[in-house]
Amino acid sequence: MKKIIVLLLVLLVLDPPISLAETIKLKDGRIIEALIVERLEGSVKINFMGAVLTYYYDDIESIDGQDIDISKNQLTSSSLRGEPKTPQDIFSLVSPAVVHIFQRSSLGGEKPLGSGFIIDSQGVVVTNQHVIKNAPITSVKLKDGRNYPVEGFIYQDVERDICILKIKAKDLPTVSLVDLDSTEKGEKIYCIADPSGLGYSFSEGVVSGWRKEINRNWLQFTAPISPGYSGSPLINSKGEIVGIVTAGMIYARNINFALDINEIKPFISKTIKLSFVSYLEDVNRAEPYRKEVLQYNETVLAPMVERLARAGGDFSKFTETEAELEATRKAAEAMSKYLEIIPNDQDMLSQALKAWGILNDYEKVLFYAKKLSGIIPFNCTNYISIGDALAMHVGDLPAAAKAYQKAIELLEAGIVPQAVVDAGIGLEDVMLLRTKEKLQEIKKLMK
Repeated sequence: MKKIIVLLLVLLVLDPPISLAETIKLKDGRIIEALIVERLEGSVKINFMGAVLTYYYDDIESIDGQDIDISKNQLTSSSLRGEPKTPQDIFSLVSPAVVHIFQRSSLGGEKPLGSGFIIDSQGVVVTNQHVIKNAPITSVKLKDGRNYPVEGFIYQDVERDICILKIKAKDLPTVSLVDLDSTEKGEKIYCIADPSGLGYSFSEGVVSGWRKEINRNWLQFTAPISPGYSGSPLINSKGEIVGIVTAGMIYARNINFALDINEIKPFISKTIKLSFVSYLEDVNRAEPYRKEVLQYNETVLAPMVERLARAGGDFSKFTETEAELEATRKAAEAMSKYLEIIPNDQDMLSQALKAWGILNDYEKVLFYAKKLSGIIPFNCTNYISIGDALAMHVGDLPAAAKAYQKAIELLEAGIVPQAVVDAGIGLEDVMLLRTKEKLQEIKKLMK
């Protein structure tokens, strides 16, 4: 018996007990089981599935059942939540964990796809889903020049536009995540990205507001961004990550959006759910349909758009030929077959919506418009399409009026898709006028 006790003591010395997770109860009702790795004056840093998250004491109700008494031993208020850093310090702190995501061609060239950031030193990277979609031989490049191929996907969510991917690496630099609630309106924020793979860009702005759309929280900010910033981190004045910059929602007039970083926290893991090889099998099966759509866009749709532009964007002065309608029908069927293999592809959904709209198939228009509004809640054209389909196909006038009103609110706020602005024919003004006219007609019919 004594030998057993001695042996156990030796084992405990050689292999001490693993630190147990602590139960952290937040004031908003959430409960987190995680290991506290650092206690600071106004916050704690926890290891949650390998990612370092920061929680402030005035957001915490209790730790392991013990209430947090700020008045006795903790500091509170935003002024005490870590000292704001200089822009130079923030760039030095965060940029090593910001990555460039690119597609490597069979000839060795690189096609930039977007950016991302490392949340776990073992190679867990967060980006936008639209950054990596359908891209074969995708790789990740760090600031120091190291390249790693993507092993697989830990989590993918088209509707939130989130992708958590895994690369085979270790001892990588990481960022610190913090609750969006800790960010104040008017606070300085920063964006770091490597848009082209040729060097890191750094932009500065302020938090201009928050929006809640489709039960998701978005932070609105003014820092200049470009398509290469997709998936990059939105950084607060303390160098902490508060959001994921989403290039799919970049509009004119410094109205930019980032998804609340809390949206990814429930899905943080190190386990690959889908290998990259399996993902590419689906991409290859869908490729013939994608090529068919591309040919239609170049040979049929582009000339139609040019004629519409010459008509000042007035659809009443525009008529498709029989040949164009037949080509559109074949392309729309190819789009639907593609989406059966790769559901929720944002670009293909948008093209399918337009194609079935040209064909006046409002049942399919409603289907695709609703899917798109769940993915892109700030796109006014989706709500116009929903309103048209509800009014002309379903006959649900109250719901149609609601959709038109949402489109008008976005148009009047200047939240307009860049493609509409790029048309250069005042199309946003035409859209606003037409939508207001449709809303008035609906309201008359409802009386």
